[in-house]
Amino acid sequence: MEPGWYELELAGSPEPDTLVGAVVEGRALVAVLHDGGWRVFADTCTHAECPFTEHGEIAADDGVLICNCHGAEFSLADGSVQLEPAEVPLDLLPVRAEPDGRLFVQLP
Repeated sequence: MEPGWYELELAGSPEPDTLVGAVVEGRALVAVLHDGGWRVFADTCTHAECPFTEHGEIAADDGVLICNCHGAEFSLADGSVQLEPAEVPLDLLPVRAEPDGRLFVQLP
């Protein structure tokens, strides 16, 4: 896979603070529309590699992604760990929203 910007195709029009899975260049990702902006990251908890699309939920008022696999929590603002057992933060990928509604994610 070459580094660069790739279109992120989401099914329908996702509701805010809803986890939406997507695959880009063979990578499983999750997109969340939170607080007016998109957050995109790997569909894998950094603690035990549980997929967020199966075990995740958003606590919108707190701006937190919760992995219900083992209770780890991450900030949607910057990916930082808010509650262990996770120790490694999420890597939030750069996202670009086009005026026509298309989303692009930058993969390293």
